Amino acid sequence: MTIDLRAILRTPLLLALPLILACEHPPSLPSSWGIPAQEASGRALSLEVVLVADNQLHHLYGDPSWLRSGFTDHLVPVAIRPVQLDVYAPHILRWIVTNYADKRPVIHLGDALDIACTVEFDAFKKIMDRSGRGWVMAPGNHDGYYFGNGHFAWSEWTGACKTADGHGRPMTKDRFIEAYLKALADQRVGPAGFGFTPPESLELGSWESAPTETSFLRSLAWKIDRDQPWRSYLVQRLNLSLPAQPGYPEKTRPRVMVILLDTTQYHFRPRLVPFFWVQNAGLTGELLDDQIQVVDDWLASREPGQVTILMGHHPYHALTAGAQRALDRWQREGVIQLYVSAHTHTAQYYVRRASNMNWLEMNLGSATDWSPEFRTLSVSAAEGYREQVAFRTKRSPVHQLWEASQSPDCNAAWEVNTQRQDFYISYATLVTPDPVKTQIALMNTLLKSYEWLLKFVKSSPSNTVWPEGTGRDDAVVRKIEETLRDSVSLDQKLELLRQLHQFDTGRKVVDEKLQEQFRLCQAMWASKYDLLGARAPNVDDAYVLIPRGR
Repeated sequence: MTIDLRAILRTPLLLALPLILACEHPPSLPSSWGIPAQEASGRALSLEVVLVADNQLHHLYGDPSWLRSGFTDHLVPVAIRPVQLDVYAPHILRWIVTNYADKRPVIHLGDALDIACTVEFDAFKKIMDRSGRGWVMAPGNHDGYYFGNGHFAWSEWTGACKTADGHGRPMTKDRFIEAYLKALADQRVGPAGFGFTPPESLELGSWESAPTETSFLRSLAWKIDRDQPWRSYLVQRLNLSLPAQPGYPEKTRPRVMVILLDTTQYHFRPRLVPFFWVQNAGLTGELLDDQIQVVDDWLASREPGQVTILMGHHPYHALTAGAQRALDRWQREGVIQLYVSAHTHTAQYYVRRASNMNWLEMNLGSATDWSPEFRTLSVSAAEGYREQVAFRTKRSPVHQLWEASQSPDCNAAWEVNTQRQDFYISYATLVTPDPVKTQIALMNTLLKSYEWLLKFVKSSPSNTVWPEGTGRDDAVVRKIEETLRDSVSLDQKLELLRQLHQFDTGRKVVDEKLQEQFRLCQAMWASKYDLLGARAPNVDDAYVLIPRGR
Protein backbone atom coordinates (compact mmCIF):
# COMPACT_ATOMS: atom_id res chain seq x y z
CA MET A 1 0.00 0.00 0.00
CA THR A 2 1.42 3.33 -1.09
CA ILE A 3 0.65 6.46 0.93
CA ASP A 4 0.44 9.67 -1.10
CA LEU A 5 1.72 12.21 1.44
CA ARG A 6 1.06 15.12 -0.91
CA ALA A 7 -2.61 14.12 -1.24
CA ILE A 8 -2.96 13.90 2.50
CA LEU A 9 -1.46 17.34 2.99
CA ARG A 10 -3.95 18.75 0.50
CA THR A 11 -6.83 17.58 2.68
CA PRO A 12 -8.35 20.67 4.36
CA LEU A 13 -9.24 18.75 7.51
CA LEU A 14 -5.66 17.65 8.03
CA LEU A 15 -4.37 21.13 7.36
CA ALA A 16 -6.79 22.41 9.98
CA LEU A 17 -5.77 19.75 12.51
CA PRO A 18 -3.19 21.93 14.31
CA LEU A 19 -5.83 24.65 14.71
CA ILE A 20 -8.36 22.10 15.97
CA LEU A 21 -5.90 20.70 18.48
CA ALA A 22 -4.99 24.20 19.64
CA CYS A 23 -8.65 25.14 20.07
CA GLU A 24 -9.60 24.55 23.68
CA HIS A 25 -13.02 24.47 25.24
CA PRO A 26 -13.63 27.22 27.80
CA PRO A 27 -13.44 26.14 31.44
CA SER A 28 -16.60 25.03 33.23
CA LEU A 29 -17.93 25.84 36.66
CA PRO A 30 -17.85 22.92 39.12
CA SER A 31 -21.10 21.37 40.28
CA SER A 32 -20.89 23.28 43.57
CA TRP A 33 -22.01 26.31 41.54
CA GLY A 34 -25.71 26.13 40.67
CA ILE A 35 -27.24 27.45 37.45
CA PRO A 36 -30.96 26.94 38.16
CA ALA A 37 -33.57 27.29 35.43
CA GLN A 38 -35.80 29.15 37.87
CA GLU A 39 -35.07 31.72 40.52
CA ALA A 40 -33.90 30.11 43.76
CA SER A 41 -36.21 30.97 46.62
CA GLY A 42 -34.85 32.22 49.90
CA ARG A 43 -34.80 35.14 52.29
CA ALA A 44 -33.22 38.33 50.94
CA LEU A 45 -29.79 39.14 52.39
CA SER A 46 -28.97 42.37 50.57
CA LEU A 47 -30.25 45.56 49.07
CA GLU A 48 -30.92 45.50 45.35
CA VAL A 49 -28.49 47.78 43.52
CA VAL A 50 -28.30 49.10 39.97
CA LEU A 51 -25.08 48.32 38.08
CA VAL A 52 -24.14 50.54 35.15
CA ALA A 53 -20.93 51.24 33.21
CA ASP A 54 -19.31 52.63 30.08
CA ASN A 55 -21.70 55.43 29.17
CA GLN A 56 -18.68 57.56 28.07
CA LEU A 57 -20.05 61.11 28.02
CA HIS A 58 -18.18 62.94 25.26
CA HIS A 59 -17.26 66.63 25.16
CA LEU A 60 -17.90 67.65 21.56
CA TYR A 61 -16.81 71.27 21.45
CA GLY A 62 -13.05 71.19 22.03
CA ASP A 63 -10.18 71.30 19.55
CA PRO A 64 -9.67 68.50 17.00
CA SER A 65 -7.58 65.49 18.03
CA TRP A 66 -5.70 63.08 15.78
CA LEU A 67 -7.11 60.28 17.94
CA ARG A 68 -10.50 61.22 16.52
CA SER A 69 -9.82 61.38 12.77
CA GLY A 70 -11.64 59.50 10.03
CA PHE A 71 -8.53 57.41 9.38
CA THR A 72 -8.12 56.50 13.07
CA ASP A 73 -11.77 55.43 13.26
CA HIS A 74 -11.14 52.86 10.52
CA LEU A 75 -8.31 51.41 12.63
CA VAL A 76 -10.13 51.71 15.98
CA PRO A 77 -13.89 51.65 15.32
CA VAL A 78 -14.82 53.26 18.66
CA ALA A 79 -12.70 56.36 17.99
CA ILE A 80 -15.80 58.14 16.64
CA ARG A 81 -19.45 57.58 17.49
CA PRO A 82 -22.43 59.16 15.74
CA VAL A 83 -22.71 62.78 16.88
CA GLN A 84 -26.37 62.14 17.73
CA LEU A 85 -25.18 59.48 20.16
CA ASP A 86 -22.65 61.87 21.69
CA VAL A 87 -25.39 64.49 22.12
CA TYR A 88 -28.27 62.28 23.27
CA ALA A 89 -26.60 59.32 25.04
CA PRO A 90 -26.61 61.21 28.36
CA HIS A 91 -30.40 60.95 28.20
CA ILE A 92 -30.12 57.14 28.23
CA LEU A 93 -28.14 57.30 31.48
CA ARG A 94 -30.60 59.87 32.81
CA TRP A 95 -33.50 57.54 31.92
CA ILE A 96 -31.86 54.66 33.81
CA VAL A 97 -31.14 56.77 36.89
CA THR A 98 -34.57 58.44 36.90
CA ASN A 99 -36.56 55.22 36.47
CA TYR A 100 -34.51 52.67 38.41
CA ALA A 101 -32.41 54.53 40.97
CA ASP A 102 -35.30 56.00 42.93
CA LYS A 103 -35.26 53.05 45.35
CA ARG A 104 -31.91 51.40 44.58
CA PRO A 105 -28.35 52.72 45.02
CA VAL A 106 -26.29 52.91 41.83
CA ILE A 107 -22.84 51.35 41.44
CA HIS A 108 -21.07 52.67 38.35
CA LEU A 109 -18.15 50.54 37.17
CA GLY A 110 -16.24 53.20 35.29
CA ASP A 111 -15.80 54.99 31.97
CA ALA A 112 -18.36 57.62 32.82
CA LEU A 113 -16.24 60.03 30.74
CA ASP A 114 -14.70 59.67 27.28
CA ILE A 115 -11.88 62.16 26.61
CA ALA A 116 -11.37 62.60 30.39
CA CYS A 117 -12.40 66.25 30.76
CA THR A 118 -13.66 68.07 33.84
CA VAL A 119 -16.70 69.26 31.88
CA GLU A 120 -17.62 65.62 31.18
CA PHE A 121 -17.48 64.81 34.89
CA ASP A 122 -19.65 67.83 35.71
CA ALA A 123 -22.29 66.63 33.25
CA PHE A 124 -22.07 63.08 34.62
CA LYS A 125 -22.44 64.20 38.23
CA LYS A 126 -25.49 66.28 37.36
CA ILE A 127 -27.20 63.18 35.97
CA MET A 128 -26.14 60.84 38.78
CA ASP A 129 -27.29 63.23 41.48
CA ARG A 130 -30.85 62.52 40.32
CA SER A 131 -30.52 59.15 42.06
CA GLY A 132 -32.83 58.93 45.04
CA ARG A 133 -30.64 56.42 46.89
CA GLY A 134 -27.15 57.68 46.12
CA TRP A 135 -24.38 56.56 43.79
CA VAL A 136 -20.77 55.42 43.89
CA MET A 137 -18.31 54.45 41.18
CA ALA A 138 -15.06 52.64 40.47
CA PRO A 139 -12.67 54.53 38.16
CA GLY A 140 -12.38 53.43 34.53
CA ASN A 141 -9.55 54.10 32.10
CA HIS A 142 -11.54 56.88 30.37
CA ASP A 143 -12.08 58.66 33.70
CA GLY A 144 -8.48 59.73 34.24
CA TYR A 145 -6.54 59.16 31.01
CA TYR A 146 -6.65 60.85 27.60
CA PHE A 147 -9.26 59.04 25.49
CA GLY A 148 -8.82 56.16 27.94
CA ASN A 149 -5.27 55.38 26.78
CA GLY A 150 -2.73 57.17 28.96
CA HIS A 151 -1.24 60.30 30.42
CA PHE A 152 0.31 62.00 27.37
CA ALA A 153 -0.25 64.66 24.65
CA TRP A 154 -0.87 67.33 27.30
CA SER A 155 -1.43 70.31 24.98
CA GLU A 156 -3.73 68.28 22.75
CA TRP A 157 -5.61 66.90 25.78
CA THR A 158 -6.03 70.46 27.09
CA GLY A 159 -7.34 71.61 23.70
CA ALA A 160 -9.79 68.73 23.41
CA CYS A 161 -11.25 69.68 26.83
CA LYS A 162 -11.46 73.41 26.02
CA THR A 163 -14.73 75.20 26.78
CA ALA A 164 -15.91 78.69 25.86
CA ASP A 165 -15.75 79.85 29.49
CA GLY A 166 -12.22 78.46 29.93
CA HIS A 167 -13.22 76.06 32.72
CA GLY A 168 -12.67 72.84 30.80
CA ARG A 169 -9.41 71.03 31.50
CA PRO A 170 -8.02 67.49 31.51
CA MET A 171 -9.44 65.19 34.17
CA THR A 172 -6.21 63.52 35.22
CA LYS A 173 -6.38 60.64 37.70
CA ASP A 174 -5.59 62.83 40.72
CA ARG A 175 -8.22 65.38 39.67
CA PHE A 176 -10.75 62.62 39.17
CA ILE A 177 -10.30 61.29 42.71
CA GLU A 178 -10.51 64.81 44.13
CA ALA A 179 -13.72 65.58 42.19
CA TYR A 180 -15.24 62.22 43.09
CA LEU A 181 -14.55 62.63 46.81
CA LYS A 182 -16.32 66.00 46.67
CA ALA A 183 -19.22 64.35 44.87
CA LEU A 184 -19.47 61.79 47.68
CA ALA A 185 -19.45 64.60 50.22
CA ASP A 186 -22.45 66.14 48.45
CA GLN A 187 -24.33 62.92 49.26
CA ARG A 188 -23.54 62.94 52.97
CA VAL A 189 -27.20 63.37 53.89
CA GLY A 190 -30.37 61.75 52.64
CA PRO A 191 -31.44 58.13 52.06
CA ALA A 192 -27.95 57.02 51.03
CA GLY A 193 -26.65 57.97 54.46
CA PHE A 194 -23.03 58.34 53.32
CA GLY A 195 -22.03 60.74 56.06
CA PHE A 196 -18.68 61.40 54.34
CA THR A 197 -16.87 64.70 54.87
CA PRO A 198 -13.51 65.00 53.08
CA PRO A 199 -10.49 66.14 55.12
CA GLU A 200 -8.75 69.43 54.36
CA SER A 201 -5.76 67.60 52.91
CA LEU A 202 -6.77 65.03 50.31
CA GLU A 203 -3.36 63.61 49.38
CA LEU A 204 -3.65 60.46 51.52
CA GLY A 205 -6.61 59.42 53.56
CA SER A 206 -9.12 56.89 54.74
CA TRP A 207 -12.62 57.08 56.14
CA GLU A 208 -14.93 54.71 57.97
CA SER A 209 -18.64 55.23 58.45
CA ALA A 210 -20.37 54.81 61.76
CA PRO A 211 -21.20 51.12 62.16
CA THR A 212 -24.89 51.47 61.34
CA GLU A 213 -26.91 49.06 59.27
CA THR A 214 -28.22 51.85 57.02
CA SER A 215 -24.81 53.02 55.85
CA PHE A 216 -24.35 51.99 52.21
CA LEU A 217 -20.84 53.48 51.91
CA ARG A 218 -18.82 51.80 54.66
CA SER A 219 -15.13 52.60 53.99
CA LEU A 220 -12.87 54.66 51.75
CA ALA A 221 -9.11 54.69 51.21
CA TRP A 222 -7.27 56.83 48.70
CA LYS A 223 -3.97 58.32 47.65
CA ILE A 224 -3.58 61.39 45.44
CA ASP A 225 -0.15 61.73 43.87
CA ARG A 226 0.13 65.10 42.12
CA ASP A 227 3.57 64.38 40.62
CA GLN A 228 2.66 60.91 39.34
CA PRO A 229 -1.15 60.93 39.06
CA TRP A 230 -1.24 57.42 37.60
CA ARG A 231 -0.09 56.05 40.97
CA SER A 232 -3.11 57.55 42.68
CA TYR A 233 -5.85 55.16 43.76
CA LEU A 234 -9.32 55.05 45.26
CA VAL A 235 -10.73 51.87 46.81
CA GLN A 236 -14.15 51.63 48.47
CA ARG A 237 -16.13 49.21 50.60
CA LEU A 238 -19.93 49.10 50.42
CA ASN A 239 -22.42 47.54 52.80
CA LEU A 240 -25.34 45.89 50.98
CA SER A 241 -26.59 44.07 54.09
CA LEU A 242 -30.23 44.38 55.06
CA PRO A 243 -31.10 45.53 58.55
CA ALA A 244 -32.14 42.94 61.16
CA GLN A 245 -35.64 41.55 60.52
CA PRO A 246 -38.20 39.88 62.78
CA GLY A 247 -37.53 36.17 62.93
CA TYR A 248 -34.14 36.63 61.31
CA PRO A 249 -31.78 37.95 63.99
CA GLU A 250 -28.56 39.72 63.13
CA LYS A 251 -26.31 36.89 64.38
CA THR A 252 -27.77 34.43 61.86
CA ARG A 253 -27.81 36.82 58.91
CA PRO A 254 -24.56 36.88 56.87
CA ARG A 255 -23.26 40.26 55.84
CA VAL A 256 -23.09 41.21 52.15
CA MET A 257 -20.22 43.55 51.24
CA VAL A 258 -18.84 44.96 47.99
CA ILE A 259 -15.26 46.16 47.44
CA LEU A 260 -14.76 48.53 44.52
CA LEU A 261 -11.25 48.18 43.15
CA ASP A 262 -9.35 50.83 41.23
CA THR A 263 -7.92 48.94 38.26
CA THR A 264 -6.51 52.17 36.76
CA GLN A 265 -3.56 52.53 39.17
CA TYR A 266 -0.22 52.16 37.39
CA HIS A 267 3.41 52.07 38.47
CA PHE A 268 4.63 53.64 35.21
CA ARG A 269 2.89 56.40 33.30
CA PRO A 270 0.48 54.77 30.80
CA ARG A 271 1.23 55.47 27.15
CA LEU A 272 -0.58 55.03 23.86
CA VAL A 273 1.94 52.39 22.74
CA PRO A 274 2.72 49.91 25.54
CA PHE A 275 6.22 48.51 25.94
CA PHE A 276 7.88 46.32 28.59
CA TRP A 277 6.21 47.32 31.88
CA VAL A 278 4.52 50.44 30.49
CA GLN A 279 0.81 49.88 29.94
CA ASN A 280 -1.89 51.34 27.72
CA ALA A 281 -4.76 51.96 30.16
CA GLY A 282 -7.32 50.93 27.56
CA LEU A 283 -5.69 47.55 27.11
CA THR A 284 -4.51 46.68 30.62
CA GLY A 285 -5.52 47.40 34.20
CA GLU A 286 -3.21 47.29 37.21
CA LEU A 287 -3.29 47.30 41.02
CA LEU A 288 -0.30 48.39 43.09
CA ASP A 289 0.76 46.98 46.44
CA ASP A 290 -0.57 49.87 48.55
CA GLN A 291 -4.11 49.38 47.22
CA ILE A 292 -3.87 45.59 47.54
CA GLN A 293 -2.82 46.00 51.18
CA VAL A 294 -5.96 48.02 51.93
CA VAL A 295 -8.13 45.28 50.42
CA ASP A 296 -6.20 42.63 52.38
CA ASP A 297 -6.90 44.52 55.62
CA TRP A 298 -10.60 44.80 54.84
CA LEU A 299 -10.87 41.11 53.93
CA ALA A 300 -9.01 40.13 57.09
CA SER A 301 -11.74 41.83 59.14
CA ARG A 302 -14.60 40.05 57.40
CA GLU A 303 -17.18 38.31 59.54
CA PRO A 304 -17.77 34.54 59.42
CA GLY A 305 -20.08 33.65 56.55
CA GLN A 306 -19.78 37.08 54.98
CA VAL A 307 -20.54 37.32 51.26
CA THR A 308 -18.01 39.56 49.50
CA ILE A 309 -18.34 40.74 45.92
CA LEU A 310 -15.33 42.29 44.22
CA MET A 311 -15.93 44.85 41.48
CA GLY A 312 -13.59 46.74 39.16
CA HIS A 313 -13.55 48.26 35.70
CA HIS A 314 -11.12 45.95 33.85
CA PRO A 315 -11.97 42.26 33.41
CA TYR A 316 -9.61 39.70 34.88
CA HIS A 317 -7.99 38.81 31.54
CA ALA A 318 -7.06 42.49 31.00
CA LEU A 319 -5.23 42.82 34.34
CA THR A 320 -1.47 42.62 34.84
CA ALA A 321 -0.04 39.40 36.22
CA GLY A 322 0.44 41.03 39.63
CA ALA A 323 -3.20 42.12 39.82
CA GLN A 324 -4.35 38.67 38.67
CA ARG A 325 -2.28 37.04 41.41
CA ALA A 326 -4.09 39.16 44.01
CA LEU A 327 -7.52 38.12 42.69
CA ASP A 328 -6.41 34.49 42.46
CA ARG A 329 -5.24 34.56 46.07
CA TRP A 330 -8.48 36.09 47.35
CA GLN A 331 -10.48 33.50 45.44
CA ARG A 332 -8.27 30.64 46.65
CA GLU A 333 -8.65 31.80 50.26
CA GLY A 334 -12.42 31.83 49.82
CA VAL A 335 -12.81 35.47 50.85
CA ILE A 336 -14.55 36.63 47.64
CA GLN A 337 -17.51 34.98 45.91
CA LEU A 338 -17.83 36.92 42.64
CA TYR A 339 -15.92 39.41 40.50
CA VAL A 340 -17.94 41.97 38.50
CA SER A 341 -16.23 43.97 35.72
CA ALA A 342 -17.05 46.20 32.75
CA HIS A 343 -14.86 47.69 29.94
CA THR A 344 -15.73 45.27 27.10
CA HIS A 345 -19.09 46.93 26.29
CA THR A 346 -20.52 43.43 25.76
CA ALA A 347 -22.43 41.70 28.54
CA GLN A 348 -21.04 38.23 29.23
CA TYR A 349 -19.94 35.74 31.86
CA TYR A 350 -16.39 34.43 32.11
CA VAL A 351 -15.43 31.23 33.89
CA ARG A 352 -11.90 31.68 35.23
CA ARG A 353 -9.53 28.78 35.76
CA ALA A 354 -8.16 28.18 39.24
CA SER A 355 -6.13 25.41 40.84
CA ASN A 356 -8.65 24.79 43.60
CA MET A 357 -11.98 25.64 41.94
CA ASN A 358 -12.94 27.50 38.79
CA TRP A 359 -14.79 30.73 39.54
CA LEU A 360 -17.13 33.20 37.89
CA GLU A 361 -16.76 36.75 36.58
CA MET A 362 -19.78 38.77 35.48
CA ASN A 363 -19.07 41.44 32.85
CA LEU A 364 -21.39 44.41 32.27
CA GLY A 365 -22.34 45.84 28.89
CA SER A 366 -22.32 49.53 27.98
CA ALA A 367 -25.00 52.07 28.86
CA THR A 368 -24.40 53.77 25.49
CA ASP A 369 -23.25 51.29 22.82
CA TRP A 370 -25.82 48.88 21.42
CA SER A 371 -27.68 47.54 23.10
CA PRO A 372 -27.54 50.05 25.98
CA GLU A 373 -28.10 48.22 29.23
CA PHE A 374 -27.80 48.04 32.99
CA ARG A 375 -28.20 45.32 35.61
CA THR A 376 -29.78 44.93 38.99
CA LEU A 377 -28.06 42.78 41.59
CA SER A 378 -29.15 41.35 44.93
CA VAL A 379 -28.17 38.42 47.15
CA SER A 380 -30.43 36.02 49.02
CA ALA A 381 -30.13 32.81 50.99
CA ALA A 382 -30.67 29.79 48.72
CA GLU A 383 -33.44 27.84 50.40
CA GLY A 384 -32.44 24.21 50.83
CA TYR A 385 -28.79 24.87 49.98
CA ARG A 386 -26.60 25.31 53.05
CA GLU A 387 -23.36 25.79 51.10
CA GLN A 388 -24.64 28.30 48.54
CA VAL A 389 -26.08 31.79 48.34
CA ALA A 390 -28.22 33.03 45.48
CA PHE A 391 -27.15 35.95 43.30
CA ARG A 392 -30.05 37.51 41.44
CA THR A 393 -28.79 39.67 38.59
CA LYS A 394 -31.12 40.74 35.83
CA ARG A 395 -29.74 42.18 32.59
CA SER A 396 -31.97 45.00 31.37
CA PRO A 397 -31.52 46.23 27.77
CA VAL A 398 -32.80 49.79 27.87
CA HIS A 399 -34.49 49.66 24.47
CA GLN A 400 -36.67 46.71 25.51
CA LEU A 401 -37.84 48.36 28.73
CA TRP A 402 -38.26 51.72 27.04
CA GLU A 403 -39.95 50.49 23.85
CA ALA A 404 -42.55 48.63 25.88
CA SER A 405 -43.97 51.99 26.97
CA GLN A 406 -43.00 54.35 24.13
CA SER A 407 -43.58 52.36 20.96
CA PRO A 408 -46.49 54.45 19.60
CA ASP A 409 -44.62 57.69 20.36
CA CYS A 410 -41.36 56.94 18.50
CA ASN A 411 -42.42 58.62 15.30
CA ALA A 412 -40.88 57.03 12.20
CA ALA A 413 -40.59 60.51 10.68
CA TRP A 414 -38.01 61.39 13.34
CA GLU A 415 -35.48 58.88 11.98
CA VAL A 416 -32.84 60.58 9.83
CA ASN A 417 -32.93 59.45 6.20
CA THR A 418 -29.87 57.58 4.96
CA GLN A 419 -29.41 60.16 2.17
CA ARG A 420 -29.14 63.11 4.53
CA GLN A 421 -25.81 64.62 5.56
CA ASP A 422 -26.68 63.99 9.21
CA PHE A 423 -27.47 60.28 8.82
CA TYR A 424 -26.28 58.65 12.02
CA ILE A 425 -23.21 56.89 10.63
CA SER A 426 -22.30 59.29 7.83
CA TYR A 427 -18.94 59.74 9.60
CA ALA A 428 -18.02 56.21 8.44
CA THR A 429 -17.25 57.57 4.96
CA LEU A 430 -14.45 59.74 6.37
CA VAL A 431 -10.98 58.39 5.66
CA THR A 432 -8.91 61.52 6.09
CA PRO A 433 -6.08 61.45 8.65
CA ASP A 434 -6.57 65.21 9.13
CA PRO A 435 -8.32 65.78 12.50
CA VAL A 436 -9.42 69.29 11.48
CA LYS A 437 -11.22 68.05 8.36
CA THR A 438 -12.76 65.28 10.45
CA GLN A 439 -13.91 67.74 13.10
CA ILE A 440 -15.45 70.06 10.47
CA ALA A 441 -17.39 67.14 8.97
CA LEU A 442 -18.61 66.02 12.40
CA MET A 443 -19.61 69.52 13.44
CA ASN A 444 -21.52 70.03 10.19
CA THR A 445 -23.39 66.81 10.93
CA LEU A 446 -24.11 68.07 14.42
CA LEU A 447 -25.40 71.39 13.09
CA LYS A 448 -27.77 69.51 10.78
CA SER A 449 -28.94 67.36 13.68
CA TYR A 450 -29.94 70.48 15.65
CA GLU A 451 -31.83 71.67 12.57
CA TRP A 452 -33.58 68.27 12.52
CA LEU A 453 -34.46 68.64 16.19
CA LEU A 454 -36.08 72.03 15.62
CA LYS A 455 -38.23 70.57 12.86
CA PHE A 456 -40.06 68.37 15.38
CA VAL A 457 -39.51 69.88 18.85
CA LYS A 458 -40.75 73.46 18.88
CA SER A 459 -39.73 76.13 21.37
CA SER A 460 -42.38 77.53 23.67
CA PRO A 461 -43.52 81.14 23.09
CA SER A 462 -42.28 81.84 26.64
CA ASN A 463 -38.75 80.63 25.92
CA THR A 464 -36.00 83.14 26.73
CA VAL A 465 -32.87 81.09 25.94
CA TRP A 466 -31.70 81.71 22.37
CA PRO A 467 -28.47 81.62 20.35
CA GLU A 468 -27.03 85.07 19.76
CA GLY A 469 -28.93 87.10 17.14
CA THR A 470 -32.01 84.88 17.15
CA GLY A 471 -35.33 84.90 18.94
CA ARG A 472 -37.39 82.31 17.10
CA ASP A 473 -36.89 78.74 15.89
CA ASP A 474 -36.87 79.77 12.22
CA ALA A 475 -34.12 82.32 12.94
CA VAL A 476 -32.07 79.59 14.64
CA VAL A 477 -32.47 77.37 11.56
CA ARG A 478 -31.33 80.21 9.27
CA LYS A 479 -28.25 80.77 11.43
CA ILE A 480 -27.47 77.05 11.26
CA GLU A 481 -27.75 77.09 7.45
CA GLU A 482 -25.41 80.09 7.26
CA THR A 483 -22.86 78.40 9.53
CA LEU A 484 -22.89 75.23 7.42
CA ARG A 485 -21.21 77.07 4.53
CA ASP A 486 -17.70 75.95 3.62
CA SER A 487 -16.42 79.49 4.09
CA VAL A 488 -17.26 79.43 7.81
CA SER A 489 -14.32 78.45 10.01
CA LEU A 490 -14.27 75.57 12.47
CA ASP A 491 -14.05 78.01 15.40
CA GLN A 492 -17.22 79.78 14.22
CA LYS A 493 -19.03 76.45 13.88
CA LEU A 494 -17.94 75.43 17.38
CA GLU A 495 -19.08 78.74 18.82
CA LEU A 496 -22.59 78.33 17.41
CA LEU A 497 -22.69 74.70 18.55
CA ARG A 498 -21.83 75.74 22.11
CA GLN A 499 -24.71 78.21 21.96
CA LEU A 500 -27.02 75.54 20.49
CA HIS A 501 -26.07 73.17 23.32
CA GLN A 502 -27.03 75.79 25.91
CA PHE A 503 -30.17 76.55 23.89
CA ASP A 504 -31.26 72.91 23.74
CA THR A 505 -30.57 72.16 27.40
CA GLY A 506 -32.09 75.38 28.75
CA ARG A 507 -34.98 76.26 26.46
CA LYS A 508 -38.68 75.85 27.20
CA VAL A 509 -40.48 73.67 24.66
CA VAL A 510 -44.10 73.18 23.73
CA ASP A 511 -44.08 69.48 24.65
CA GLU A 512 -41.45 68.25 27.13
CA LYS A 513 -42.49 64.61 26.82
CA LEU A 514 -42.09 64.75 23.04
CA GLN A 515 -38.67 66.35 23.50
CA GLU A 516 -37.48 63.52 25.77
CA GLN A 517 -38.92 60.86 23.44
CA PHE A 518 -37.19 62.45 20.45
CA ARG A 519 -33.84 62.50 22.25
CA LEU A 520 -34.08 58.87 23.30
CA CYS A 521 -35.15 57.77 19.80
CA GLN A 522 -32.16 59.53 18.26
CA ALA A 523 -29.79 57.93 20.76
CA MET A 524 -31.23 54.44 20.17
CA TRP A 525 -31.09 54.68 16.38
CA ALA A 526 -27.56 56.07 16.48
CA SER A 527 -26.34 53.37 18.89
CA LYS A 528 -27.95 50.58 16.88
CA TYR A 529 -26.70 51.61 13.44
CA ASP A 530 -23.24 52.38 14.84
CA LEU A 531 -22.95 48.74 15.89
CA LEU A 532 -24.34 47.32 12.64
CA GLY A 533 -22.46 49.74 10.40
CA ALA A 534 -25.61 50.23 8.34
CA ARG A 535 -29.33 50.83 8.60
CA ALA A 536 -30.46 47.25 9.07
CA PRO A 537 -32.49 45.14 11.49
CA ASN A 538 -30.84 43.93 14.65
CA VAL A 539 -31.14 40.26 15.56
CA ASP A 540 -33.63 41.20 18.30
CA ASP A 541 -35.95 43.15 15.99
CA ALA A 542 -39.31 41.39 15.83
CA TYR A 543 -40.90 43.46 13.04
CA VAL A 544 -39.74 44.62 9.61
CA LEU A 545 -41.86 46.63 7.14
CA ILE A 546 -41.22 45.55 3.55
CA PRO A 547 -42.34 47.37 0.38
CA ARG A 548 -45.16 45.53 -1.45
CA GLY A 549 -43.59 45.91 -4.88
CA ARG A 550 -45.55 46.38 -8.10
